Amino acid sequence: MVKEQNVIGIPTGSTGGSGQGRNIMNLDKWNSLPRHYQAAIETASRDTFTWVTGKYDAVNPPALKRLLVAGAILKPFPQEVLEGCYAAANEIYADLAKSNPHFGKMYASLTAYRAESLAWMQVAELSFDSFMMRMRTRT
Repeated sequence: MVKEQNVIGIPTGSTGGSGQGRNIMNLDKWNSLPRHYQAAIETASRDTFTWVTGKYDAVNPPALKRLLVAGAILKPFPQEVLEGCYAAANEIYADLAKSNPHFGKMYASLTAYRAESLAWMQVAELSFDSFMMRMRTRT
């Protein structure tokens, strides 16, 4: 649970550095709820995150297969397009951080987390995901 200024962030699951993973609620309203309502919201938040993630992972592979069978050709975005999108997004985030103190505080926290977790993500997550993709193409 993250309490900042007048809001509370209710964790919904593992975020992996992404922007998802929290339901935001007015802190005064949250504090006025009976504890069993708070527990119900926390449980529903986690269950919803799990369901959405599972549904995403379950329905996208067959959808992609249907596209490929229909003749779609998959190509990655060119590096310069990705870098342009990354730069544009970071400009927007910087502007939002200047104009919205709450966003600025949350974005600073996210940025710090990403910087702190980079080595772990490269060693554990990226290397394992890459390994699994290579192994699956061999069988």
